[in-house]
Amino acid sequence: MYPLAHILFAALLFKSLKIEKKYFLIFLIFSILPDIDILIIQHRTITHSIFIPIFFIFLFLIFKNNLFFAISISLISHILLDIITGNVCIFCPINFWIGTNIFGNYRIYAEIFLPIIFFLLYYEDRRFISFWNFKRSNRRIKK
Repeated sequence: MYPLAHILFAALLFKSLKIEKKYFLIFLIFSILPDIDILIIQHRTITHSIFIPIFFIFLFLIFKNNLFFAISISLISHILLDIITGNVCIFCPINFWIGTNIFGNYRIYAEIFLPIIFFLLYYEDRRFISFWNFKRSNRRIKK
């Protein structure tokens, strides 16, 4: 998946979970960080393993620091999005690959879902609609 798609999905997820704003940049960085493996080893292997987010969840439970929670959620979002668009060695170093590839190729995914993500981010920020807390107006039109 494209890094832009990971970043936009992470931004949307960050807003919906209402994590402290000071972790926003870290959340976005860790949402694309697993793709660093493309420079070193086979893509979607060790850095896409579920053991890394589990490690950060344990750190969160031990130290009660929301930073570790934010990191684990952003890593999990990256892994899940990659599972949707292809195969991931989820239990690496165990050679067990999982994936759906329901979109066929990345271009179709980007063309369909990136505009939707942009739309949700745009309108949520401007308060035209509230995706997570929709309130209906009780005002009546005077005749």
